[in-house]
Amino acid sequence: MAPPVPREEKNHELYPLSLSDQTWLEDILNEAGLKPNYGAGKGIETAMFENGEILVNHTSYPHRLEDGTIVEPRKAVFLKKL
Repeated sequence: MAPPVPREEKNHELYPLSLSDQTWLEDILNEAGLKPNYGAGKGIETAMFENGEILVNHTSYPHRLEDGTIVEPRKAVFLKKL
């Protein structure tokens, strides 16, 4: 079976514009001289509650917290307020 696009073309005709390595929001913040804040990091989602915080690691890599706790890939932890 032949590939839908010839190998020598490498799908370039499907992507006539170069793709950016940043989002449009990152571009705007960089132009304004501001740095995007990802909180705990890209792929890390947090939610604050009265008694603690939930941290979700959406990445495929372990994430180390400041206290040394490791959040496994694609897992969530509840961090209790002290």
